[in-house]
Amino acid sequence: MGNRATGSVLMATLHEYRKRAVAILDRVTPADIKSWQCKEVCQGRYQSIKNYSGCADLAHYMYWELGLRHSRLNRDDGAARRWKPGVNVGRIAYWLDARVIVPGDITGLSIDGGDVLIRWTKTDTSDAHVVCVTTEEPDLVSTAEYGQARPGVGRIFTRQRKPLPGERPWQVWLPLGSVLAACGIDIEDYDSV
Repeated sequence: MGNRATGSVLMATLHEYRKRAVAILDRVTPADIKSWQCKEVCQGRYQSIKNYSGCADLAHYMYWELGLRHSRLNRDDGAARRWKPGVNVGRIAYWLDARVIVPGDITGLSIDGGDVLIRWTKTDTSDAHVVCVTTEEPDLVSTAEYGQARPGVGRIFTRQRKPLPGERPWQVWLPLGSVLAACGIDIEDYDSV
């Protein structure tokens, strides 16, 4: 399973990819556990796996819908590719050629729509939570999220760039441009936005 992009969704600029990513996220959030959105994003796992958290499913889904194909993506395509349990967060958190390690807060980073952020406190990442960015402001980041606060599965949040006391610190940032590059997509105007 190599790296490639597929489908008619290929775009020329990072800005176009960002707009498409946010449109994908807007289409599937908010959602509840029985909605078509949840079934599509989580591929029915909420109904079949006890205590399932689909937070990383949303990121994998967004990348897949953008036309990205990479061995790091954990989606079941109904043919050769099968979803694997226990690797949703790790496959993207440790995507070495796409990730940026962040020092607990994301103040000062140029985060924008289509970027993915991951936070955790436990070294084994068992308490990790993955969020997809929809918009950003100087002190706040708006995110689309699945998992963790059931029964509301797909939600929209506004989060502080600097974690509040007691919140898990931000650990990894996956800029959309870096993910596109890791998938072998050559985009024009890489720095435009």
